[in-house]
Amino acid sequence: MPRFKWIYLEGDGVQHHVELFHGRMKGHVLISCNGSILVTDFDVRQSKSYTFFINEELCKIHMKRKGLKFTYNFEIDKKANTPLNQLRRKRQNRYNVYLGLILLGFVVICSIVVRFNRKVHIERTGVDPWLAYSEPKPEYEELVHYGRIHRSSNYEHSIAISFGSHSYSKNLDGFIAINGWPFEAGQEYAARLRNGDLIVDWHKPSDKTLNEFRSRAFEQLDYEGLKLKGYTNKDCVDSMIANYTTAYGLASFMFSDIEKDVNEYANNESYIALLLSDQMKETYNQICEDSLY
Repeated sequence: MPRFKWIYLEGDGVQHHVELFHGRMKGHVLISCNGSILVTDFDVRQSKSYTFFINEELCKIHMKRKGLKFTYNFEIDKKANTPLNQLRRKRQNRYNVYLGLILLGFVVICSIVVRFNRKVHIERTGVDPWLAYSEPKPEYEELVHYGRIHRSSNYEHSIAISFGSHSYSKNLDGFIAINGWPFEAGQEYAARLRNGDLIVDWHKPSDKTLNEFRSRAFEQLDYEGLKLKGYTNKDCVDSMIANYTTAYGLASFMFSDIEKDVNEYANNESYIALLLSDQMKETYNQICEDSLY
């Protein structure tokens, strides 16, 4: 007589031993659980399924005939509309709601962080990163104009520019120029108009403004300190500054004695880093070599 055993582990860890006996000659079937008889059937010679409960759990045993042999399979029916399965579905639905709320909260937090970072970026650079990276490039080359910073009765500083017969302005209160130079009336920077918004390139001052930066950097040069860093030839240093074309580098010379908490972009740390950079040393050496010929 074929005999099959299964162990069903209930939710609280209790084991239930399920056994099936199927007579070869007469085909009688007996199903028991923990020694107690649950099902008896007689003369079973074709495929058949049996359903029974173990406590509140609906169980099934499938007998499937293949040729002259049978295969036997034990399963827990979690789809039938039993009280235990109804409770399972309620728990699953509650879990799905909690999971959905967690995901929604995560999305909201990420959205707040992204928008906050966008706001900070706009306040510090005047450039909207969403427009800078997501907008398609125009089919035509945009003309670059130079806007001039000025004071007004409404704002401490603002920048204005004219495109054709129209004038546009941007309030600079709360902005920080990332080139290291504080805003001053009269400074001029390259700007373009994009979707009605004035986009300023703080790394591209006009020649007039750059010359003003260069003159102020000359006044602040510490030649004795430069000698300690290997820049011993005054004429070479003067020539290097005279040919310097970046506002940020000139600002590092101008504010070489300023702490970082006063000027985040141009300060004593950026000044030392600039002097120790390979590019700065190569420029100085090249200028000194050229002066020999």
